Amino acid sequence: MTIGAYGIKEPTEGKFNNLKDIDLAIIPGVAFDRRGNRLGRGKGYYDRLLPFLVGTYKLGICFPYQLLESVPTEDFDIRMNEVIY
Repeated sequence: MTIGAYGIKEPTEGKFNNLKDIDLAIIPGVAFDRRGNRLGRGKGYYDRLLPFLVGTYKLGICFPYQLLESVPTEDFDIRMNEVIY
């Protein structure tokens, strides 16, 4: 492992490219609603990843105060299968 661009330890050998092998993705957010919509932090990292996780169960995770009646969404936003708060 080596320290990467964001100060996080990253593997030094090989890249993981087989996204179809991912069964569960735990996705953080600034806020969620009960329909599984997610409000991120505006950088688009998860917006670029989530379309590739077609068969993956997407689990949003947040504190109770982050669960709102609704959050703003765009056509490209992908909903979580479930939100745990």
